[in-house]
Formats: sequence, C-alpha cells, structure tokens
Amino acid sequence: MSQVYQFDPEAKVIGQVLFIFPENQQAEKMRPLLERFGFATLDPEAWYRVQDVVGLFEAITTGSEAMFNLVSIGMEIAQKAVLPADLAALSAEEFFPIIGQVYQLQHQGDVGYVTTNGVEPTHFAIEIVSPYPDDFWYGCIYGWARRYLPEGTAFVVEYDPDIPRRDNGGDTTVIHVSW
Repeated sequence: MSQVYQFDPEAKVIGQVLFIFPENQQAEKMRPLLERFGFATLDPEAWYRVQDVVGLFEAITTGSEAMFNLVSIGMEIAQKAVLPADLAALSAEEFFPIIGQVYQLQHQGDVGYVTTNGVEPTHFAIEIVSPYPDDFWYGCIYGWARRYLPEGTAFVVEYDPDIPRRDNGGDTTVIHVSW
C-alpha cells in the first residue's frame, strides 16, 4: 500500500461489508488482527471508520501471505455481500458498469472513486482510486465475476500492464475483467 489516497478522515464504511472479513479463506490467521483493530464483533448495520479499515489492511500487507489474504477478503466480500434485490439480479454486463455506485453506497464521505469503461461487450476496464489495496480490489472483481457470470463461464481478471498500479506508486489502478 505505497500510494496513500488522501480520503476524508471521517469517512465510514457499512458494517455488512466488514462482517464478511472473518469468513474469508484466511480467517484463522486474520482473527488476531481483527481483534487488534476492534473488529472482533461487528454489527452489519453500524458504520465504521475507514481509517480503522485502512489500518487493518496495512497490517495485513506486512504479512508473508498479504496478497493471498487481500484477494481472499475481496472475493468473499464480492460474493457474499448483501445487495438490494434489483442489484443482486443483474447480469455481469449490467453490474460491472455500476461498481462505482455500489462502492459509494457502502461508504459515507470521500473514499475516492471507481469507474468502469466498457472496452467490449464482455470486457470492462475498472479504474480505481481508493484507500484500499489493489489486491483487495482484484479479489472483489474476481468475486463479482464469479457471482454475476453464469456458472462455468471462463473469465480473466488482470491488472492493466501499461498503467502503474497505485500500490506501485501509480496514480490509479486499472483492473480488466473479460469473458
């Protein structure tokens, strides 16, 4: 997490997003960190400081399995997040263009932005400027592809090779998803 986004210090994230942290594939290894940052018990209806979540992510990135932990958390959040019925029923072609709106609905205050550009009908480039690490976002996009694409659909999620990622000092991170 080398590129820090200067977000609103009072920004908050809805608890239902954080509620999934203890359920990811790396949960046992994460439990001590969750306790350290005050996330041992979570209320899905409460709002939590984004600054505390960023602190948790920073602690995760210092571990030897940082990438795996971040991707795992992102995947679980994307696949299990409770969404309104109209959003849950969308196709991938309908969902990927509105990821930025979904991101904003889950936050209060300035937490950056997410925009989606349609490259082709089944290829989207997602531009991200947020306080959260790139590998977390990679996991989210991978999880959304699994959630919104028909079962068995082959897909690819990849960082844009021509644009330096935020975690590597770039101004923005671009992640492509195609099928």
